[in-house]
Amino acid sequence: MKISYKWLSQYLDEKPTIDELSKILTSTGLEVEGVEAVELVRGGMKGLVIGQVVSCEKHPNAEKLSLTITTTDGENRLSIVCGAPNVAAGQKVIVATVGTTVHPNSGEPFEIKKAKIRGEISEGMLCAEDEIGMGESHDGILVLPEDATLGESAATYFNLDNDYQIEIGLTPNRTDAMSHLGVARDIAAYKRQKVNYPELQHVKIFQDDSVIRINIENGEACTRYMGVKISGITVQESSAWIKEKLRTIGLNPINNIADITNYVLHETGHPLHAFDADKIDGNEINVRFAKENEQLTTLDKAPRKLTTDHLVIAHAKAPMALAGVMGGLDDSITQKTTHIFIESACFNPSVIRKSARISGLKTDASFRYERGTSPEATSYALQRAIDLILQECTSAKVTSEILDIYPNPQEAETVHLGFANFERIIGKKIRIETIEEVLLALEFEIVENYGDGMIVKIPSYRTDVKREIDVIEEFLRIYGFDAVSDLKQIAYAPTKQGHDLNQKENIKDQLADLLANLGFNEIMGLTFIRPDMAQLGLAPNCEIVSLQNPLNEDLSAMRTSLLFSMLDTVVYNTNRRNSDIKVFELGRTYFQTGERTVETNKLTVSICGNQTPEHFEVKQQKADFFQLKKYLNMLISRLGLKELSFEKIDNPMLSPAYKVKSGKISLGIMGEIAPKLLKKYDLKQNIFTFELDLDILLKESIAVKTTFKELPKYPEVRRDLALVVDNTVTYTQINEIVKQLKSDLITGVNLFDVYKGDKMPEGKMSYALSFTLQDRNATLSDIQIDKVMQKIITTFEKSLGAVVRQ
Repeated sequence: MKISYKWLSQYLDEKPTIDELSKILTSTGLEVEGVEAVELVRGGMKGLVIGQVVSCEKHPNAEKLSLTITTTDGENRLSIVCGAPNVAAGQKVIVATVGTTVHPNSGEPFEIKKAKIRGEISEGMLCAEDEIGMGESHDGILVLPEDATLGESAATYFNLDNDYQIEIGLTPNRTDAMSHLGVARDIAAYKRQKVNYPELQHVKIFQDDSVIRINIENGEACTRYMGVKISGITVQESSAWIKEKLRTIGLNPINNIADITNYVLHETGHPLHAFDADKIDGNEINVRFAKENEQLTTLDKAPRKLTTDHLVIAHAKAPMALAGVMGGLDDSITQKTTHIFIESACFNPSVIRKSARISGLKTDASFRYERGTSPEATSYALQRAIDLILQECTSAKVTSEILDIYPNPQEAETVHLGFANFERIIGKKIRIETIEEVLLALEFEIVENYGDGMIVKIPSYRTDVKREIDVIEEFLRIYGFDAVSDLKQIAYAPTKQGHDLNQKENIKDQLADLLANLGFNEIMGLTFIRPDMAQLGLAPNCEIVSLQNPLNEDLSAMRTSLLFSMLDTVVYNTNRRNSDIKVFELGRTYFQTGERTVETNKLTVSICGNQTPEHFEVKQQKADFFQLKKYLNMLISRLGLKELSFEKIDNPMLSPAYKVKSGKISLGIMGEIAPKLLKKYDLKQNIFTFELDLDILLKESIAVKTTFKELPKYPEVRRDLALVVDNTVTYTQINEIVKQLKSDLITGVNLFDVYKGDKMPEGKMSYALSFTLQDRNATLSDIQIDKVMQKIITTFEKSLGAVVRQ
């Protein structure tokens, strides 16, 4: 959600700096995700000053041009050629002096230079509205009132101090903060101030013969509906101050009526809608569910076939709007509109959510209605809109009573707050006066204080606060989590599997820390993916888990592998010229087997691009399978599992693909992303990855018993051996043969060279191996070493037909 700093500040007595404001908002739970300076006019009117035309004569060489003498300080004179038909001596004007860059509404900015125009010197420019971004008119130069101060900057004159657009990340429950007044409430509560709510004016009502009737057919779908008719409307451009505020939060002004409804929405958080009153057939408004196959063309000009799940606002014959989502085109405000009907309503969140999803529409109104709005805000928002319309349209008159259909008024919720429970949850004793002070600042009402607790009335704007724990959370949000940082004890409720759960979480944290220390970045991908992609990650005899009500078709299946979010991350980064990527993800995958849905925790690690950052002393080397294998072995070693083995398999996502095993236990898969999959994602670089079953990893790791041995006192010995074997022999086979020898003296084996050159017989290759030998109880003799090495050679000769290479 976007908030304007200047707009927000008008509701506060003490205006915090932008930095202080960001800290306050984040600490109270309204996380600031970004702050961006906004120029209300392109270029900020830098270099533009107020001047006065001293004299104006016809240009001697051009009929449509004027030659003016202009001053910006009362002393120095500038000769400026001007083509505006309305320029005249004595006018106060906006002057762009030589060296100023002018930013017109359309086209590229340009610099004012001293020039000759038809033989006459011109030392600046007298500006029209559209040339400096102050309007659309190009009929002539902008003429200012006589009391404008000579030499004052145009930015100061027009009060164009830069604003800030604040991006706030809201949690779904905080509908109360989806507006400037809502955010102001939190800031004021934090600083123990009061919010400066706009005062509502007393509305004079003029009688009108055409009385509009309202009928709510389903009181559960629409709990309250209000409306008013206003006549004498002139649909035109809004005042500059309204357009300025809307533009700051990224909205384009439309006309005065649409802009006011948008303004009130972002001020109060409550949606409104305006109809052309002359188009309300039968002078009646019905809030009802649509009939099957009814038609409505919405404001986006899309014809929509309605179902009985769509709540609509209809006149006597047909729907006029999708309730709480979007208005209809046929009954919308146009330049010819002179009578309007403004609605302000409170709808059931689930009804609006379903209607918006079926229609494929997401609007500012549905965003708020889907999360719940207050019936009490309905009245304030409508009256605020009436005030602004009467202010903007001087000829407008309210020609009906404010209609209010509210069959079942909702009483304010009350909550019992026990001080003992309060202290137990927070972990610190708080003075009762402090509790009251914070709650009152949040506009809660203390109904009764009964010694060991109090009864608190919840303000209508907090539709999500229902329980004692909610009130405690509200207090702590404003009181400050930092203020209770010196806790000596913490209230903690252990789970049934507390020890096992904590152990698993600790191991997961260790794995994440290890990968982070190795230079990996953790990612979190979407759980929903395309069905064709989900199919690739399925094991035999399993089915994908499909969503009944997907957000869209591309997100209609639950993911069967974490590799898809990894590929999305690689695409995002490579498109931004970052191709050296090391990422990991801890997350869940889903599949269906019979009627059972299975959730599995997985760990995916992926690398691509260069192994190390570019450096003049380091030769670049591309990421490869063996680099990934090194990281995998480090993880397995950290978990204390048995040494890994690899079995080649077929997998639609990987080529080549290997099953990763620890002893007889299958841990997951490893390999290189298949070319076909790379092509689907339009990726051109090789990606190496492994995906392990985290549940199995954790189970096996917990079962490992840690043992300790004294560090060896005697030296180890290394012996190298080069074997010529068939090129079908793998290093894994060699390693297994060494293990089967079961010699206590062999403490390590390593492959340090592979040769497949023209000096090898056809079908043969050479492995260069190093063996580490050590006796923990004595120094090895040459006889012992030779005996072990001969045993190794003999075994290789018998098992593999190997020949020792001399």
